[in-house]
Amino acid sequence: MRFKDNEMAHEIINDIIKKLIERINNLEKELVVYQKNVDERFARLEEFCTTQLLGPNSLQFKPPGKDEYIGMKEIFEDLYSRINTLEYDER
Repeated sequence: MRFKDNEMAHEIINDIIKKLIERINNLEKELVVYQKNVDERFARLEEFCTTQLLGPNSLQFKPPGKDEYIGMKEIFEDLYSRINTLEYDER
């Protein structure tokens, strides 16, 4: 009787371990898919931030006396031009 009880207990434990392993494998597969989705979203977010948010025309400025807004490139060109003008005027 004792041997039968041990055999039955081992079968139950073995089934539980098999089911746990199966669930862990399924979780691992889902995590791989989830990680791929997260990586793709971060890549798209990074691309958006670098091209849209931090792109050359992401910061716009309307200089006094001008009718149109200008982008970063034009802002820096205008600043350098003004600095150079000030430097040459002082000489």
